[in-house]
Amino acid sequence: MALAKLSSKIVFCNVPTRNSQAARQFYSLLLGSDDFARAPNMVERPNMAVESYFRPISEDGTNLLITQRYDDHEALTCYFAVENLDQAIESLQKAGGTLIVPPANVPLSVPPPVHEALSPEFVRRGIGIPQSIARMAVMLDPDRNHVGLVQLTPESVGYFHAGIFQRPLLASQVEAIDVAKRIGATFEQQRRA
Repeated sequence: MALAKLSSKIVFCNVPTRNSQAARQFYSLLLGSDDFARAPNMVERPNMAVESYFRPISEDGTNLLITQRYDDHEALTCYFAVENLDQAIESLQKAGGTLIVPPANVPLSVPPPVHEALSPEFVRRGIGIPQSIARMAVMLDPDRNHVGLVQLTPESVGYFHAGIFQRPLLASQVEAIDVAKRIGATFEQQRRA
């Protein structure tokens, strides 16, 4: 049985809030850890600095974000890393999706003391501190659920274990899918009989 390599993966789930302290307290209790860190980024929106916190929630590069709510219609949204954002949007629109937040850069805004602290690590890895971590967009699926898409910068894919760094599903996960498909096929045959 071959291990499955997915064409995209969830890299973060975003929780929009008007009270980041209360949201961090709630999710810290849920996760059993209160070590959210202030994220050094902001989405390019005119005259709007975004308060954002993050915490890794799995070994495979998935993060939980708590960010400032822009409007009351925002929902908890999972973001999938895709290789090409524009192509993904076009394909998903053909499959019934609706673009609701057009592509925007997610720049890093690192204050000088943090930049100085991070520089040696990035130099050691042979890269500079990136100006941006991704381009992002939000779509609605055919049932009007929010779906986030991100095209990560080359400097970001390693952190999120995406792209060439993405790990395949475990054999037990692939086997569970196969077993569920066989059970489903049996149920369908019995239903038709």
